[in-house]
Amino acid sequence: MGVFRAYRRIVLFGLLGAAMSACANEALLFPLNWSTADSQIVATTDLAYDTHARQKLDVYRPQTAHRAPVILFWYGGSWQHGDKDYYQFVGRSLARRGFVAILPDYRLAPDHAFPVFVEDAASAVRWARDHAEDFGGDPNRIYVSGHSAGGHSALMLALDPQYLRTVGLATSDVAGVVSLAGPTGLENLRGEGLRGVFPRTIPDRAFSPIELAPLHGADAPAILLMTGLDDDVIDASSVAKLADAIRAGGGKVTVKAYPGIGHIGLMLGFADAFGGNTLDDMARFAGP
Repeated sequence: MGVFRAYRRIVLFGLLGAAMSACANEALLFPLNWSTADSQIVATTDLAYDTHARQKLDVYRPQTAHRAPVILFWYGGSWQHGDKDYYQFVGRSLARRGFVAILPDYRLAPDHAFPVFVEDAASAVRWARDHAEDFGGDPNRIYVSGHSAGGHSALMLALDPQYLRTVGLATSDVAGVVSLAGPTGLENLRGEGLRGVFPRTIPDRAFSPIELAPLHGADAPAILLMTGLDDDVIDASSVAKLADAIRAGGGKVTVKAYPGIGHIGLMLGFADAFGGNTLDDMARFAGP
């Protein structure tokens, strides 16, 4: 067992160096799931929130959860890849902080282009609202969050009310939003690496949080934007401009900027093996 712990420590600290850079692949996060099992956390996996094979979610909750805040977390992956199984450490960490944490999968491009993944996000929120009490959660305290592409989906739910309206909800049914390095609309989302994600027939403003913010910011829930100052995928200056646009639209927004952190490095704040401010700041924003 001691050998395994030593090996795990070597792997995790090697991961630290890789994940601090913006170019690290999200698959490198999988070793963060190697934490010791916690008997106080209950995981219920592969629950269907709709009929497609990708429309499933996992729920992590404290064993004693009662009227706990509920938080949905969507992972990144350029809207083209990803799997909730890589992010068990996020669910467990949030549950340890008193949340009922919900991690959905969602349909991916190019087979399912925008706005399908945002529609899936709205459907998952509908499921959370309907089933929160079954898992000890409070249906009136539902937060949405995500990293990178997942953060974009969370922002879209907050800043374009049509998606929640389609599932019988309003932005007022969401208690708050946390975006970790979510695209702001200032990035080149039509680039070659994202071919097939955003159809040419759809105008840029339809998936641009910074353009939607002045229109719907006043009705949006409170928003927490997290950014790494060494992120060269979603630049911290773009996040600051999005915050300004939200304020200009009458919305409430807080920005947390982390020195020395890259795009994937933000996720290390959820891991048992590393200290970090991500989870602390998230819990202060949305916690019990």
